[in-house]
Amino acid sequence: MEEELELDMSYLLMRVRELKEEKARKDADRFDALCRTISKKRDEAVKARKASGIETIWQEDQDYYEGVDQYNRTRVKYNKPYASDAPLVESGGVASSPNQCTEFFNITRQFVDSADARAADILVPRGEWNWGVKKTPIGDDAGEKTAGEQTQQDEAQQAAIALKNARGEMRIRDWLTEARYAREYRKAINSAARIGTGILEGPFTSIVKSKVVNEAGELVVEKKIAPGVRFVEPDDFFPDGNCGDDIHSGSFVFKRSSLSYRELQELKLLGGEYIHEAIDKVLKEGPGKCYADQKKEQGDNDLFEVWYYTGDIDMNDVDLIDDRFAEEIGVEMDNGDVRLTGAEGDEERGKDFQSVVVVMINETIIKGNLNPMQDGAFPYDVICWQKSKGHWAGIGVARQMRVPQKIVLDMGRSLMDNMALASIPMIAMKQGAVIPENGVMELAKGKLWYFTDEQITSIQEAIQFLIVPSMQREIMEIIALAGKMAEDATGVNALLQGEQGQATDTVGGMNLLHKNASALLRRVARACDEATENLLGRIYDWLLLYGEPDEKGDLEIEATGSSVLVERELEAMQAQLLLQFSADPEFGINKSAIMRRITRGWGFEPTEIFYSKEELQKRAEAAAQQPQPQDPRIAAEQIRSETALAIADKRSQDNALKVSKDTDRDAVYSAGVAERNQMTYQVQVEKLQLEERLALLQYAHDERITLAQAKVQLAKAAMEIQATERLANIEAPASRLPNPPVEPPGTATPGRSFTE
Repeated sequence: MEEELELDMSYLLMRVRELKEEKARKDADRFDALCRTISKKRDEAVKARKASGIETIWQEDQDYYEGVDQYNRTRVKYNKPYASDAPLVESGGVASSPNQCTEFFNITRQFVDSADARAADILVPRGEWNWGVKKTPIGDDAGEKTAGEQTQQDEAQQAAIALKNARGEMRIRDWLTEARYAREYRKAINSAARIGTGILEGPFTSIVKSKVVNEAGELVVEKKIAPGVRFVEPDDFFPDGNCGDDIHSGSFVFKRSSLSYRELQELKLLGGEYIHEAIDKVLKEGPGKCYADQKKEQGDNDLFEVWYYTGDIDMNDVDLIDDRFAEEIGVEMDNGDVRLTGAEGDEERGKDFQSVVVVMINETIIKGNLNPMQDGAFPYDVICWQKSKGHWAGIGVARQMRVPQKIVLDMGRSLMDNMALASIPMIAMKQGAVIPENGVMELAKGKLWYFTDEQITSIQEAIQFLIVPSMQREIMEIIALAGKMAEDATGVNALLQGEQGQATDTVGGMNLLHKNASALLRRVARACDEATENLLGRIYDWLLLYGEPDEKGDLEIEATGSSVLVERELEAMQAQLLLQFSADPEFGINKSAIMRRITRGWGFEPTEIFYSKEELQKRAEAAAQQPQPQDPRIAAEQIRSETALAIADKRSQDNALKVSKDTDRDAVYSAGVAERNQMTYQVQVEKLQLEERLALLQYAHDERITLAQAKVQLAKAAMEIQATERLANIEAPASRLPNPPVEPPGTATPGRSFTE
């Protein structure tokens, strides 16, 4: 009996080994079939997008945004078309005449940037969120409420749910902050304004690093798994060709990325997340199998195209990419019975499907996981600047204004060509009629020409100038018309570009202009709201699936782009009109609330400007401590008395000032007279001194003596006169007095010489 049992066990082990080998071969065949199936879907998606013509539209719009066309493309050495299968090629353009203007008069960039900046400022405001949460109308606690009046138990349940809702909302905000949600959202808006399509991906599994300081004061880097959000370039996105105008109506989506040879090698260091044998196979094949097909040498900088597939596969193939669903062949004993497990035949295919996320390079799957969203939702949302009928991609500002841009481009170049011809006239000359002096046939200032034809009598007969008329005014009118056409076609009017335009400064004119400018923003905001609600809805589902129990509440995500942010722009203006009516107390209008609306619309935070409740209370208490105001009649009488006293005092000051001015005027006059007399006296003194000197010089000249001798004689005469004067003063007799040089007529009284 033991020998038979030992024989049976040997047979079972051999049978198990054979079944494992057979299962391995079948699994390899099923894996190759799965790779071919997904690669076939990828090729179909690539061909469908290219056949739709959207890649050509994107390339044309991008060229106009960058200011490139067939005439000036030669300035760019290399160009990467939007086509998925187009490599980096050397640029080339249509050869143009050397006398033809090839400058690109770009107004597309101005309109795109204005629309993008304005939409981003409103839809992704600084310090605010473009979404909110609210409790569902019928909460999860509705069935637990007791009939009749609300009990303490009901209040406790509602308080617990409100706390969970608050924690859940805070967790979502924390995830979005770590994922740089606002930055990625602005990138999507920019892409939508430029080429009509912006794509956001999320949530996807991402590793977030955070830095904290532990109790020992050491810096520690912590890693955690969180949902991420990022912008995806439209040229790297390939939905199902049969999705129509909604990518979520398709069966799958592909996203393209790239990895270098070295980065692909490092993926094997991540453990069991990637299939090592598949990575080795891809490394051996090279990018696009160029190593195997083209015999190209491998290099560390070679880029591999990585394709991320999100879609359904057959449920029987899930075990090929997720070991949790794999069954191993083994032996199982039950009550003495021995049987094999895991050796059942293949189940029916095409019946059940599972949503997965697969990573593929070339035609080989290197990684696969179940879709983190259990409902199989695609983690992508498309923002269309303007919807295009029957297609998932939209129309951007560059496409809307393509005709006006062409007009501006053609007219601008025509204007430059016309100015070049009109600025320098062309010359028609009769050959051999005139020759230059220096033998060089060119015009120059002051150049001499000789007539050689006797029939030529004037230079006008030999040389004629052809002047091309300037068409500047007509061309500029067409360019202005094209600018108006661009505003009408895009809705990006002068107000969105930071200019008032031709609107009047009246309230009605500005209100009408503001509403016209906001029409575009409302339409774009509604398109963004749909993408925001879908994205935030999936992140909330992530919270319910993988979040903490105390954060799983009963929330509903509500986008606030069109309902709050855009309308706030109009409210800020209407509130200024409403503020005028608040002066009438009968209306009962709260001025503080109006000013908060206005400041918020201007981009200010009301909490940073207005007093808080505590500060207002302190100001009210301080005002209450001030003395009570007295009777208005008494106050009026006091004011009247103080006014009369002030008037009388003012009059007294005026009279005193008048007297002071009169006194000052007399003093000034007297001082002026004295100063004039002094100056007159000084002049007379100087005049006498000058006359004295002149007389002295004349005397010296007449006497033929020197000036020094004249001074001596004059001094001697002066001394004699002084002596005579002193003798006369003491009444000396005349005999002692000198004889006068001149004797006046008559005779003096005896003893009175020189005195009478």
